[in-house]
Amino acid sequence: MKTIYLLFIPFFLLISFTVKAQSGCIVTYDTYIADYKVYTKSLGTFTSCNGFNNVERFDPNVYTSFSPQCTVSPNPLSLITSPGYRNCIVGSGCGVKGNYVIDNCPLDDYTWATLLLVGGTGFSLLRRRNNLPFSA
Repeated sequence: MKTIYLLFIPFFLLISFTVKAQSGCIVTYDTYIADYKVYTKSLGTFTSCNGFNNVERFDPNVYTSFSPQCTVSPNPLSLITSPGYRNCIVGSGCGVKGNYVIDNCPLDDYTWATLLLVGGTGFSLLRRRNNLPFSA
């Protein structure tokens, strides 16, 4: 049983390392996120965006991408406190600045780890019961 626990620990560590925390700007429109990127390099303040003054400008070349199927917490659309509210700008797109936690969720990327874990567990259990002809 100890072997099974030791096999699960690396798997959960692998998944936990895929969660990213980013502080930056996500370009949004009224009802959707524009390009699924968190822009992270601030260039200082800019005059205005959507009529809001002193918004922060971000470099459009420095960002972290995330999948549209994955969760972003908090949802940048929930940070819009009034119609048209934006507090950052990337290129010509207005967005919402915040501290975001992004879950990398495409489980297909972890199929190899799951198969390795299940296969290793099965092999260990069968070997322990001496059901394999080549066991020592």
